Amino acid sequence: MREVRMTFGQHLEELRKRILFALLYVVVGVVVALAIEKPLMQITLKPHQQAFRKAQKKKLLERLNTHLEDLRAIGVSPDDSGEGGRFSDTDWQVLFKGEVKRKAVLRELSAPFESFAGKLEQLLPSLPQEERALFEEAYREQGASLAAAIDERFATLGEFESVSEIPRRFKTLENNLRALKKDSVRTDDFLLGGWGEDLEKPIRELEEFNQSLDSRREKVSASEITIEKLEEVGSDSEIEAHLLGSLRGLDEIVEGMQATEEARIMVISYLEQFYTHLKVAIIFGLLLTFPFVLYEAWKFVGAGLYKSEQRYVLTFLPFSMALFALGAFFGYTILIPVALTFLATWGGSDIDLAFTLGNYIGLFFTLTLVLGLVFQTPLVMVFLNRTGIVSVQGFRKSRRMAILIGFISSAFLTPPDPFSLLLMACPLVLLYEIGILVCRLMNLARKKNDEEEED
Repeated sequence: MREVRMTFGQHLEELRKRILFALLYVVVGVVVALAIEKPLMQITLKPHQQAFRKAQKKKLLERLNTHLEDLRAIGVSPDDSGEGGRFSDTDWQVLFKGEVKRKAVLRELSAPFESFAGKLEQLLPSLPQEERALFEEAYREQGASLAAAIDERFATLGEFESVSEIPRRFKTLENNLRALKKDSVRTDDFLLGGWGEDLEKPIRELEEFNQSLDSRREKVSASEITIEKLEEVGSDSEIEAHLLGSLRGLDEIVEGMQATEEARIMVISYLEQFYTHLKVAIIFGLLLTFPFVLYEAWKFVGAGLYKSEQRYVLTFLPFSMALFALGAFFGYTILIPVALTFLATWGGSDIDLAFTLGNYIGLFFTLTLVLGLVFQTPLVMVFLNRTGIVSVQGFRKSRRMAILIGFISSAFLTPPDPFSLLLMACPLVLLYEIGILVCRLMNLARKKNDEEEED
C-alpha cells in the first residue's frame, strides 16, 4: 500500500466512509444470521445438550445406586438365625400375609373333604376296603383340586392389593432396567439413552433383591403362623411403607432413564427469549462480517503506516485470526462441554437440572472469547521479541513464572474444577513453548538474512 498523506478533514471523511461501510457489512451479516437463526442457535446449544445429557445420566445413576444401597441396608436375605437385618421375621410375614391367608383358605377348603374321607369306614362299613380306599383318594383329590382352583383365583385377586404388588413391581423394575441395557447405544447427544454396562451392577443387585424376596415368601409360606396371630403382632410394622417409598423413588428414576426428549432450556420472561436470540444473531453476524470490517479498518489505518509497519500488520493479522478461531474451536469442542458437565453435576444427584437460556448464552460466549484471546499468547510473545522488549533467553528464564501465571489465570477464567483448569492451563503452557520456538526461529532467520546482506 502506498504512503498517502491526507489533511485532517480528509482523515475524518475517510473515517466516516469506512465506518459506514463497516456498519453496512454488520447489518447485512446480522440479517443473514437472523435468517438462519435456528441452525445457529442449535450450534450454540449443542455443548449444553451434551453436558446436560452426561450430567442427567450421572445424576440418575447416582440416585439409582443410592436407592439400591438402601435396599441392601434392609438386609432382606434371611440368614441361619432367622433375622433379616433391619426388619424381623414378623415384618416379612406381614409383607407376605397373603401367603398366610392362602394357606388358611387351602386348609379350610380341604378340611371337609379330609373329614368325609376319614368317616367313610363308619358310613359304609360293608364296602370292601379296596373300594373304600379308592373313594377316600377320590374325595381327597377333589378337595385338592378345588383348593388349587381357589388358590389360583385368590392369587390373581391378591395382585390388586398394595402389599402383594410389591414383589411384582420390583420384578418389573428389574425387567425395565434389562430393557434399557439392551437398548441400542444412541449416537444423538441431544437424547438420553445408550446406558449399556452402566446398568450391569444395578441389575445384578436388583436381581439378588428379587431372589431374596422369593426366598422370604417361601419361608413365610412354610411357617405355622396364623393370620389371627399376624394381625395381632404385626400392626406396627413399617416394612410396607418403607418398600413402597423405595419403589416410588425407583419408578421415578427408571422413568427418567426411559425419557428420550431433548434437554430443554428455560426462559423466565417474555423478552428473554427474544433478546437472547437477537444477541446470538448479532454475535454471529459480527463473526461472519469480521473480515470485511477488518478490511475497512485496514484501509483507513494502513494509509497512515510506513511500509515496514504495514508488513508487520499484514503478517501478524492472519495469524491472530487463525489463533482466535483455533481457541474458539478448542473451547467449543473440548473445554466448554467439560466445564458445563462439571457445573451441572456439582450440586448432587437430588437437585433437578434447569438452566435459563440467557445465562447459558452469556457463559458460552464469554468462555469462547476468553479462549480466543488466550490463544493469542504466541503472537504477543513474538511481538514483544521483535520489538526488543523481551528476548528468547528472557522467555526461557521466565518459564516457571509463566506456568504459574498460566495456572492462576486458568483458575480465574474457568469453572472451579481441576479438569477445566487443566484443559486451559495445559494449552497455555504449550502455547508459551510454541511462542519461544517461533521467536527463536524468527531470530535465526533474521540473523541469516543480515549475514547474507553483509556478504
